[in-house]
Amino acid sequence: MHELGLSDFILYISKEKHFSNHTTKSYSQDLRDFKDFLRSEFEIHLLLEIKHVHIRSWLASMATKELQSTTINRKISSLKSFFKYHKASGNMALNPMRKIISPKNKKSLPKFIPSKDIASVFTRRNEADLDYASILSTFIIRLFYETGMRSAELINLKLSDINHYKHYLKVLGKGGKERLIPIRRELLEEIIGFISKRSMLEEKHSDHLILNFKGMKADPKFIYNLVNRELSTITLNEQKSPHVLRHSFATHLADNGAEINAIKELLGHSSLRATQVYTHNSIQRIKEAYELAHPKALKE
Repeated sequence: MHELGLSDFILYISKEKHFSNHTTKSYSQDLRDFKDFLRSEFEIHLLLEIKHVHIRSWLASMATKELQSTTINRKISSLKSFFKYHKASGNMALNPMRKIISPKNKKSLPKFIPSKDIASVFTRRNEADLDYASILSTFIIRLFYETGMRSAELINLKLSDINHYKHYLKVLGKGGKERLIPIRRELLEEIIGFISKRSMLEEKHSDHLILNFKGMKADPKFIYNLVNRELSTITLNEQKSPHVLRHSFATHLADNGAEINAIKELLGHSSLRATQVYTHNSIQRIKEAYELAHPKALKE
């Protein structure tokens, strides 16, 4: 797809814009799918041949497959970034995306796990008597829930990122943005205890905090499987991923009165809009409590 400048764009978003690996792969796949559609349906091979009608045709073809609006909007975002890059680079005079309108996403509140259910994970075992493999999933869940970190952030966390004196973790978030996450003294002690268990590994090939059972840096699938298996024992929630623990972290902070800007900084959001969904979650729960308990809200 060199005629359309795909390789240059992918290099740009990964190296200059510092998009995450996940986003880069998603955008790359979206654009390859778009390229295949253009060639099969319209025999288009060149960037300047693409018009807004071709884009609309591709979007319409996805709508017939009953794809969710969030998926279609992600593909639209891929195209917007792609054509914006080529227009800014002088490769085209007009951006064909200027006539494309994104469908509205169905708004939904983030799923979370009640705090009492998460707490049960930490009380069921005597970790002093267990080896590294036995405590790993519990420890990972504790870190996700007490810090709100993303999976990639935890995976990339190094021993040198732990400040034992000021009680914080240095995290590298999206776009290469660094932030500091404060931790309780008790969590720091848990981390120190975990590091001592980590020394049980016969070989250690990385200075990252979380290692797999072979002593190497963990990957997303390894982390997901550990979390999913552990959460399956405490919740019927369909979502049993590291991200649901991030949602739980933010939701419980909002429920207990944490200031919205503080939650934003802890999560590493670039915009307050992304954080406000957690206050909506809390408001919804307040409404439910009112309808259940207030005399004027009860049905006669």
